[in-house]
Amino acid sequence: VTRQARPQRDVVAVDALGLNRMLVEWYASDNTRASVDDLLAPLVDLGPAAAEEAIRTLQAYLDHQNSPARAAEVLSVHRQTVHYRLNKITRQLGVDLNDPEQRLALQLACRAWLMR
Repeated sequence: VTRQARPQRDVVAVDALGLNRMLVEWYASDNTRASVDDLLAPLVDLGPAAAEEAIRTLQAYLDHQNSPARAAEVLSVHRQTVHYRLNKITRQLGVDLNDPEQRLALQLACRAWLMR
């Protein structure tokens, strides 16, 4: 049995590609916008200030490998505040933050929504 050698691939930093540019292009799709809107609708329905607080909390948590302590630092709030908000957010959205697919969808949705 012979194995074909795989071509060497260079590692490309996402920042070099421009993550925000990639998200803008992704979010330009009508289907994507509708999906983001549907996913985050329960938070958006809370009103502009509450929605932004919830979405920023969720993004900080997800961006820092699900660390309430790191999210609390970034948000300048107590760690228990992050726990409280996340419990409320997960109930409102009906999501499981232990599911990697749901976490990724939420992380992308939060970033796209906050870029608007």
